[in-house]
Amino acid sequence: MYIANKAGHSVMKWKIGDPSGTFIAGTPGVAGSNSTSLSDPNAVRLDLYGNLYVSEFNNHRIQMFSPNNSTGTTIAGTGVFGISTNQLNGPQGFTFDSQMNLYAS
Repeated sequence: MYIANKAGHSVMKWKIGDPSGTFIAGTPGVAGSNSTSLSDPNAVRLDLYGNLYVSEFNNHRIQMFSPNNSTGTTIAGTGVFGISTNQLNGPQGFTFDSQMNLYAS
């Protein structure tokens, strides 16, 4: 199970039945905007290849983390809120269709 730890600015992987989880993205308790940091992550998704996708409310972006890699790549948004075609404004949820097209809200 993957958990977006919003106020903790991180994503955790938690095996059901285990007493604790493992931080796999972001720095616990520290908000940031670089490629290894998160700020208020809202939603997480995995693709068939094990890539982790994270929407960040305060960074106005969606990041992709490859398996076993703590450095993310911005796949949507610029890090600045706005209404232009390349910007997001506090993305909360998102999904992919069968062609891996991204839909964010």
